Amino acid sequence: MYKYLIVIIFACLGIATSYAQEERTEIRLNFRVNEAEIDTSYRENFAHLSRFISFLQQFRSDSTITISRIEISGAASPEGGYQQNLDLAERRIASIEQYILSHIDIEDSLIYRDNHHIAWDYLIEMVEESDMKYKEAALRIMRETPESVYDRRGHLVDSRMKQLMELRYGQVWNEMYERFFPNMRNACAIIVTWRKEPAPLPTLAVQYAAINTDIPASRESVPVAPEVEPETVTSVSVKSNALFVAALVMNIGAEVRVAPRWSIDVIGYWSPYDMFAFDRKIRIFGIQPEVRYWWGDAMKRGHFLGLHAMANAFNAQFNDKYRYQDPNHATWGAGLSYGYAMTLGKKQRWGVEFVAGLGYANITYDQYEGRKNGRFLRSGRYHYVGLTRLGIDFTYRFDITKKKKK
Repeated sequence: MYKYLIVIIFACLGIATSYAQEERTEIRLNFRVNEAEIDTSYRENFAHLSRFISFLQQFRSDSTITISRIEISGAASPEGGYQQNLDLAERRIASIEQYILSHIDIEDSLIYRDNHHIAWDYLIEMVEESDMKYKEAALRIMRETPESVYDRRGHLVDSRMKQLMELRYGQVWNEMYERFFPNMRNACAIIVTWRKEPAPLPTLAVQYAAINTDIPASRESVPVAPEVEPETVTSVSVKSNALFVAALVMNIGAEVRVAPRWSIDVIGYWSPYDMFAFDRKIRIFGIQPEVRYWWGDAMKRGHFLGLHAMANAFNAQFNDKYRYQDPNHATWGAGLSYGYAMTLGKKQRWGVEFVAGLGYANITYDQYEGRKNGRFLRSGRYHYVGLTRLGIDFTYRFDITKKKKK
């Protein structure tokens, strides 16, 4: 008799389960200090993205699954200024949102964003469960001190940070920095789904057979979804220097991100025509590659330092006396540059970057009379030190996804 009672209980549980339609899939990604770019090799990001790819595979193969909303939150660790942390958390939200939307087409009204700024409650919970020295003093500061106040200049500051940094001459802060802060630099997306129709209930015979070995039950093999590796994203941008365009010099460039903080930029320029008159011309053909190191989101926003080289051919005349031309080999040089980039528009595909650089150029030239078919006068060489790069570049960025090799 008890077996039939168990069958009834299982049937009730099956009915309850079939109508519990809402499911939540969580994707949590960690970020390096002051970064908002997704790094699949950092901490557990690879495993979390694998979970998302598995969900994506199920979502695309099952037409009864519908996404009702996506909840995205972002946070930062306490170091840094108040506004800096607020902006950093917002950029991490945008980064994970962009990754999801590159795979799923969903209306913006179904996306809910929450900037946690600094998740003090989460930090308090981690400290409470730890064996950290002087944790009671740290907990007292975090619980009793106002989270943010205005300083004398009217800027919003986090008053907890200062007290924690001064506690035990920085000893407590350093321990928290090593043990807890990496867990606070994250963004989380929860994908909420529901099924259009309830899942079919198993028959009582099958349920009874599961607990009574005397009755054979048919066993169907359950297909196992193949393991799918998460995709890595390589950013590529095309660009043009507005200052060159204003000087009637055609140019086009490209930049590719080769590591989270590194990119390679190449720009080529060409001016094949006279400027308003025969004796006024800057005919030039050249190329300028550059290796860049970024602070912030590479190729999106932030500061960068660059090491550039250059090679160009020229035929220039600025008055009616002399014309200067390269002697059939390129002028070459190198230099250091500094720049800042920012995004434009809601989708953050368009952008603008400002860059200037100083360096050295070895200029070898032949001098001619400044008239048509003017005779050769002399050859010379000039060692130039000064401005070697200047630009206001308008860019358009797109992403190339590829499978990450194990």
